[in-house]
Amino acid sequence: MDVEAKMKTRVSMKRKRSLMEVEHPEDLNSAAATEEKSTETDENIATMFEILKTRKKPEKVENVIMNRNSFAQTVENLFALSFLVKEGRAEVKVDGDGNHVVQLRNAPHTNVVESGVVQYKHFVFRIDYKDWKTMKDFVTAGDEVMPHRTPAANIGSAPHDGIDATVFW
Repeated sequence: MDVEAKMKTRVSMKRKRSLMEVEHPEDLNSAAATEEKSTETDENIATMFEILKTRKKPEKVENVIMNRNSFAQTVENLFALSFLVKEGRAEVKVDGDGNHVVQLRNAPHTNVVESGVVQYKHFVFRIDYKDWKTMKDFVTAGDEVMPHRTPAANIGSAPHDGIDATVFW
């Protein structure tokens, strides 16, 4: 029985690039990107603040955030309200009738905030599409505080029953 010895084949590994040669894509100016994204939210916050300032009396939370034409804008209004509460420029309280109302307040001075003496306030409000549909029946037409905004693009304009928005701010 003849046995032939097999020649071992030498396996050569591909040369890997050095870590020093890794290319880095251009860094985007994150401040500019953030500014563009936050502009619409900032406008919503300012609009809500100015409207509440002219009302001079507490408004029901559902009237402040409700936009009967758009679930998405209702969620955006809730988001804007959360910023006003967080910054101390508004507060959510329960009135004598048991309604949750939004009331403007004097925001703390910046040096008091920086010193840590002031604590930020937060609230949790859960809303989904079904809740919004119910709220449309509950809030009288014309009692909405925030105006309807014309969307720049119809991205995600179709309502979905599975959408759930919870704001922790």
